[in-house]
Amino acid sequence: IDMRNSYEYQVGHFKGSLDPGMENFRELPEKIDQFDHLKEKTVLTVCTGGVRCEKASAYLKARGFKDVYQLQGGMHRYMEAYPGQDFDGTLYVFDNRTVWQNADREKREVVGQCHNCQASTEEFIDCGNDNCNAHLLTCLTCQETHQEGDRVFCSKECMNITKATLVT
Repeated sequence: IDMRNSYEYQVGHFKGSLDPGMENFRELPEKIDQFDHLKEKTVLTVCTGGVRCEKASAYLKARGFKDVYQLQGGMHRYMEAYPGQDFDGTLYVFDNRTVWQNADREKREVVGQCHNCQASTEEFIDCGNDNCNAHLLTCLTCQETHQEGDRVFCSKECMNITKATLVT
C-alpha cells in the first residue's frame, strides 16, 4: 500500500501498489477501511523516505492487520539500489526538482497524466488562482493555454476568475 499523497502516486509508483487516495497522510484513518480485505494477507507499506510507511505500519497493526512490513529507507533508497526496477514513472520529491528518477528517461515510461488533456507528463503546477492553488500534473501545452503573465492556472475557469478579480 502506497502511503504517499495521491499526487505523488500519480507521477510514479511500484508496479501493483495500491493508492489509498489521500491528499494528506493524516487522512489514513478515513481511508484504511478500503483495505480491510487485506488484514490476513502480507502487506508492505511504501513511501518516499520511510517515515510515513513506518507510521502506517504501526497503525495497520493496531487496526488488526496481521503481517505488515515497511520498505526500509523508502522508495528513494530502493531506487538508488535498484535503478529502473519495479518502479513505474518518477519519484515525487519535495524540493525544486519535484520529480527524481535515477534511471535513464529513455528507458522508463512516463505514467503521469495531465489533469486537463491526459497527455503524458511529469510537470506539476500550483494553480495561480489563490483560492484554488491546486497542485496538479499539467503538460506544457496546457500550461501555455492556461497561462496569464507569470501565473499558470489549472483551468480556464480559474484563469478567468483571477482575471476578473484583478480588473475590479
